[in-house]
Amino acid sequence: MFFASLVIASSLLVQSFSGTGTAAAKPLGKAVLEETTGHHFQIFEFVGRPPHTWEHAELMVSGYMHEGVPGQLAKIPTADVHYFLLGNFPLVGTVNMWFGLTAICRDGTAFEWVDGTALVATPFRAWSDGAQRKISRGCRAGASSFKRFPVYYNSSKFGMRWEAANARTDVRYMIVEFVPLKKEENEAESKAVVKDDEASKSGTQ
Repeated sequence: MFFASLVIASSLLVQSFSGTGTAAAKPLGKAVLEETTGHHFQIFEFVGRPPHTWEHAELMVSGYMHEGVPGQLAKIPTADVHYFLLGNFPLVGTVNMWFGLTAICRDGTAFEWVDGTALVATPFRAWSDGAQRKISRGCRAGASSFKRFPVYYNSSKFGMRWEAANARTDVRYMIVEFVPLKKEENEAESKAVVKDDEASKSGTQ
């Protein structure tokens, strides 16, 4: 029953009750495959009382499933992915959207994707004018504070540009990416399930 509740059909709402908010989210349209990454992407919309923050979005997306694969806020590592989103989702380019990039103030400014990859390890950038300066100023004011500045797609900027936000910024939409587990991770997960089953059986004998 619990695992079934995590599976999202296009007509269902997903709701999370946590310290970051209580808003639900609903999928808009279908998940679409991006061929260069082999990952599916989908747009979700917050429904309910704000705040619709980056942190709340990040917590919720792991409960979104597509073909058994959990979601994460989208990583935009290349121009191919950026233009794929613009070309396949009509809302992209018309409304602001969360995706999976943040800046963290620790010994300077560290830009990181949600999977822990440093921004410097990926080639694509789409910063709006002044966004990086805004983040740098904020980190200088709180050096090594681990303060986080989430980043969103700003629809008011030509071609959708990355804009700096803060912990309370309210953005109604998010881009979700479904990243299949690597073969090694799938095998490890399968072995763990088998071990759990064996332990369960031995405990009942």
